[in-house]
Amino acid sequence: MYVLPKSLSGRWSVGLAGIFIIFLVLRVLARLSGMALGPAGSIAMAVQSISGIAALLSGLTSMTMDKERSILVLLAVLVGALVLMALIYELLFSEPSYRRDSHGFSFLPAKFRAFIAPFGS
Repeated sequence: MYVLPKSLSGRWSVGLAGIFIIFLVLRVLARLSGMALGPAGSIAMAVQSISGIAALLSGLTSMTMDKERSILVLLAVLVGALVLMALIYELLFSEPSYRRDSHGFSFLPAKFRAFIAPFGS
């Protein structure tokens, strides 16, 4: 096993995983500094997710077609697999935004929401 990839698709995989990590660090630093991200945060998250999944696909391509076995490609595939699993989890188990309000009970009748509001957080 070697560290750096030798195939073109392996290099793409490592580069895309690097873009994912760079955007992750930038978003974490912006959040820690208290900066409001707004629409730029959504765009950064989309670029981050797309680059992570693309790293997975190009890494798997390089591993199957080019027989790439470098450590960085394996790490890029791992990063991409984690991104894909997080995306699938978010799609399956997150509550839609139209069903959320300040208490998270917007789907309940208004009388019942008024009744349980004092007990909420």
